[in-house]
Amino acid sequence: MSVPSVQAAQLLAGVAKVDITDRAAGPVSDPSYVKALVLKDGSTTVVLVTVDALAIGGIGRIGNDYLGKVRAELQRELGIPPASVLVNASHCHSVVRADTDALTVPAVKEAVERGAKEKL
Repeated sequence: MSVPSVQAAQLLAGVAKVDITDRAAGPVSDPSYVKALVLKDGSTTVVLVTVDALAIGGIGRIGNDYLGKVRAELQRELGIPPASVLVNASHCHSVVRADTDALTVPAVKEAVERGAKEKL
């Protein structure tokens, strides 16, 4: 009995981070970042974003519309479906910029570019 051969799909991964610290808000001990991990397997792309902030929406400078704006922009610019974008607020040790949503997209774009070169 022969076993059919199976070709494993190639998994590509890319990471990037962008400083989102509002330095005008006061002294900064440690900067805050938005960090992106992009994983691609064939035609499927998944984006994991972590934001050095206490929360996404509700409190602080990152508004309730952050996730919708980021997902819509990533779909428009990169063709990544909104359901494939996961965002996590990790912690807070500085004041983040009010335009964190606009800074998230370049982090994801850079991670996508790096992912085209890095395979797991």
